Amino acid sequence: MSINVKGLLGGAARVAAGAALLVAAGSAVSPAHARLTSEISSTTGGTGPGPLLSTYFDLGPWGYGTDGTVRFNNVSGEDACAFIYVFDSDQELQESCAVPLSPNKYYSFYISSLVENPFYVGGFGGYIDGVIEVISGEPNTGSSVFSTHSEGINCDPAATITPLTAVNAWLSEPTTALLYDVPVYGVTLVPFTDDGQPDATNLATIQTALGVLGSEIGSSGDGICYPDPYSDPTITAP
Repeated sequence: MSINVKGLLGGAARVAAGAALLVAAGSAVSPAHARLTSEISSTTGGTGPGPLLSTYFDLGPWGYGTDGTVRFNNVSGEDACAFIYVFDSDQELQESCAVPLSPNKYYSFYISSLVENPFYVGGFGGYIDGVIEVISGEPNTGSSVFSTHSEGINCDPAATITPLTAVNAWLSEPTTALLYDVPVYGVTLVPFTDDGQPDATNLATIQTALGVLGSEIGSSGDGICYPDPYSDPTITAP
């Protein structure tokens, strides 16, 4: 099994070593010295039926471009989770969260809600773009800072995941065209790329590091994305 791990740390072994160093040294070592550069990747070259789905996003300089919408639906007859991992354009994991989905449920949220709490200050730099990877899986019993519980469904992207082909995902962006000098507004809808089964080795590396980052940074809210805006601690529900 090949391992698709690239970037500053140069491989899964270095990611694991960096995570171990953080555990051993505690808060004395800044988490910024152990940035994650793993992408989950597929073991089937993107030819399978899921449950790994991915897409690229681009919100422009400082996020001032056109925001898009992520759309999920659970087409199975059982409860499912959309486990979300957000990477910047340098392949560094910046945020993680999950969306519980009961049978036939549809759920949507803005892309911007996945990039507002990166692990590292200025994590996305001056240009907000990167990759969203989603694993469709069974509910689990994890209780990390990244977990979400709704409708009796618990989903934790840092805990053990059992893949389940259940979730469809799309990315939509608003478009404008001129018809006789009159603007006509519409939406471009693009499905996430179907990437087959997730690479178990890369996923385990990421989840181990999420555990470290969750204790070092995640308790402050950094690195946690909020597809449900009312779960964001900075927002008070009406």
